[in-house]
Amino acid sequence: MRELGIPLACVTNKPHRFAVELLGHFGIAEYFKVIRIGCPAIDATMEDQGSRDSDW
Repeated sequence: MRELGIPLACVTNKPHRFAVELLGHFGIAEYFKVIRIGCPAIDATMEDQGSRDSDW
């Protein structure tokens, strides 16, 4: 999909920090343009609440 110019997003209920770690662990983080938290309240106490939008 990336080769076709179709951006990928990851939506999860995990805290943003853990989602990024898991995607990195499996070597697929680079394929996702955006990582969003499905329930912002889960991330309310986490320092890293941003998406990876600005990383691309």
